[in-house]
Amino acid sequence: MSVQEGSVRCILFDLDGTLYNSSEYSNHLEDEISRLISEELKIDELRAKLLLDQNRRTIGTLTCTIESLGISRISLYRKMASRIEPRTYFFPGTEVRVSA
Repeated sequence: MSVQEGSVRCILFDLDGTLYNSSEYSNHLEDEISRLISEELKIDELRAKLLLDQNRRTIGTLTCTIESLGISRISLYRKMASRIEPRTYFFPGTEVRVSA
């Protein structure tokens, strides 16, 4: 699928698999988020993953969880955008539709 320049009016970021579910992408995303938390808090990745999982169960959303750890969501999302390439994981199919 190709997209003409200037034709994109909206981009949705689906961080929890609500709109498009890919276990491979979800696993990659969770690993990268844990890695970024590890870097931000200067803790090992296992501890970062445990903090993420524990706080997410209590708090709910990724954004609120990140902020509860004292990390700027804008900073985290900018770093994620520079490291993660979703096109590697998503392909057009019956679950994804281009609307006019």
